[in-house]
Amino acid sequence: MNNPIEYDNTAYAVGRPFGPDRWRTIAPEMPAGLYVVRDAFPPGMLVMQSFLDPAFCDALVAECNPLPGIRQGSATGGYDVSTTYRDGRTSETVDIYKLQTDVVELTRRIFESSIAPHYGCEFEWFERPEILRYNQGGEYKPHSDSDNWFAEEKVWRRVLDRDISILLYLNENYGGGEIAFPNFGVKLKPKRGMLIAFPSDCRFIHTARPVETGIRYALVSWAAVRGSARVQEKPGDIIRM
Repeated sequence: MNNPIEYDNTAYAVGRPFGPDRWRTIAPEMPAGLYVVRDAFPPGMLVMQSFLDPAFCDALVAECNPLPGIRQGSATGGYDVSTTYRDGRTSETVDIYKLQTDVVELTRRIFESSIAPHYGCEFEWFERPEILRYNQGGEYKPHSDSDNWFAEEKVWRRVLDRDISILLYLNENYGGGEIAFPNFGVKLKPKRGMLIAFPSDCRFIHTARPVETGIRYALVSWAAVRGSARVQEKPGDIIRM
């Protein structure tokens, strides 16, 4: 990635948020941002409203509600690499063992049928999808999905082999919980069945705002483009395409 923007001491882009007249300078190599229902979005972002049928989403949430969850957050360790941008994730990963086959195949179809054609690429693998449960107060502070911020050097470095991220929202009966992209000045209130895709790198820092009421469910995964640079000796828990 040839990064054309400068970052300040807090790891945000200098001059943010950029208006539409500057979006193309941030991600010049990306396809035009697309919102299937209305409005324009920054280059590289794909937003598809009503991607999944509401009845399907409701059924999946109903199956997830009684399932146990593994709490995520800075206290549990994880893959933090000399950065605070992995801290502050207060959510649960739902134990979807019994649903694993269906969720994996759904994710495969998303990457193959919708994401790959939009970005004009071929994926080598995607990470085993997770369903995240954000209870009241749950949030994920600003972070990049593939890069970590090294404060002393004031530089972002790729530490995970992720090229494209997806978020698939399964419900909307909660307060708060918006997703925001600070470098672009974009904030969205997720809707049931909405799919969002974007590059995983530091330009697309994003945050899940705190859930104020109710419970928020989202399916997440990340994919590696065939032929892209690799920084990990071995990939994690992946599904090959």
